[in-house]
Amino acid sequence: MKQSDHYDLLSAYATDRVRKLGGKSYRPQMAPVLHIEEARERLERMLGKISDWSALSRLIPLDWSTGLRRRSALASTLLACLELARDGRVEIRQLRPFDEIYVKDRLTAQEAIA
Repeated sequence: MKQSDHYDLLSAYATDRVRKLGGKSYRPQMAPVLHIEEARERLERMLGKISDWSALSRLIPLDWSTGLRRRSALASTLLACLELARDGRVEIRQLRPFDEIYVKDRLTAQEAIA
């Protein structure tokens, strides 16, 4: 088969597909996103209430705990925790690679020592 034959075949197929779809374009459903700012505000409200090492997955909002919403919530909550750790407000640990991530309120830990 010549190169021009391939081009003609693909062009004919594309033209037929456009005609069958009636000019409609594919628009995938947008996945829900928990914004990092929302996750950080929520974690800041929880500071002082996180008494010991808490699993990151337990800190996400209940209405974001399943499906695609869970992925977004975990990612945003992790990034918010990293920002709070950078600011010295929480401690983060992970015992093994790909294991659960744990978060602890740094101020509560310091108050327990004092």
